[in-house]
Amino acid sequence: MAKLISDLQTKLARRLGSNTAPTDTNELAKRRDWFWEAINIVCSEDEYFWFMKKQVTDTVIENKPYYDIPTRFRQPIEIKIDGNIYTRTTKEAYDNETINSVVSLPSVSLEYEYYIYNDHLYFFPIPSAAPDAVTITLTQTTGTATATSASAHGFVAGDFLTVSGADQTGYNGTIEVLTVPTTTTFTYAVASSTTSPATGTITATLRNINIWYWEDVTEPTSESSGIVLPDKYDYIPVAYAEGRYWSSAHKRGKAADGFTEFESGLYKIKQENFRRKFGQNEETGILLS
Repeated sequence: MAKLISDLQTKLARRLGSNTAPTDTNELAKRRDWFWEAINIVCSEDEYFWFMKKQVTDTVIENKPYYDIPTRFRQPIEIKIDGNIYTRTTKEAYDNETINSVVSLPSVSLEYEYYIYNDHLYFFPIPSAAPDAVTITLTQTTGTATATSASAHGFVAGDFLTVSGADQTGYNGTIEVLTVPTTTTFTYAVASSTTSPATGTITATLRNINIWYWEDVTEPTSESSGIVLPDKYDYIPVAYAEGRYWSSAHKRGKAADGFTEFESGLYKIKQENFRRKFGQNEETGILLS
């Protein structure tokens, strides 16, 4: 269950000797700023791939040169179109006048490239063909929709598709292919209450642009804002806020305890990131094969 700022407010209040968070909006805002300081410090220390690595998909539009970058986009990890990996370059690489006026660069030829400019992703070569929409029929059993096409659809498990046209809207939207039992069928998840069979003129279109990126964190603006940290580590911003609270009250010993717990938590989350990346045993520190 994702934690909210309101959950952190309650935990901090209990540490400070109260059962509930304060009602004063200014005090709440001040404590929220402390939580944000802590989260920003944690998330600027490293790239925590198990909760900061995100994926979005999109569908090529014929001859469209650029696409919007994802929401809360921080840094790209990998971009693929139709399975081809695109290599990042710069806008200046396509501006000969700028290059010549700054430095002479050797000619570099890459098969697939992209650059980021004004919150857009520019692709080279510009994709010239959009995926074909595949007409399907749909049924669902116990939360699994089965799509059937008249001829081979070409999708594989893990593909993202846009399903549209079903009169029962629970079938429509961006979906991930779970299984491909045959060349003319595939399955995906829907609500088990969705009416079956579906009606309407239904199509499935491959979302053939796949973007993996590091998510940026945003400052919480209300008590209902979520926090990016996993639930297991929600004590980290609480400990930091506790340190800030006692520091403002000139209680140096208590403040030091809060900041020490924060630093310990920061170390543990970095250690967990390392363990997940490289398979290190949490008890022994030995790398697992």
